Amino acid sequence: MALTIVTGSDNAGYGHKSALKELLEQDPRVGKVIDVGVTGREDGTYYPNVAVEAAEKIAAGEADRALLICGTGLGV
Repeated sequence: MALTIVTGSDNAGYGHKSALKELLEQDPRVGKVIDVGVTGREDGTYYPNVAVEAAEKIAAGEADRALLICGTGLGV
């Protein structure tokens, strides 16, 4: 069974999230990657909004796991 993984970050973690997403998309164990944001380094979306959206997808059964990255390593 292929996993569905949610990725998300704040703007400080955007570069790491993008690299992680690319690796996940190449992994044969991963069937789908859902990116809940942010969309770029200039995107000012607050990380709690990204984390809540990821958690809601897990709770709804839309994804198996979430990998969230923030600039501090403490926020999400």
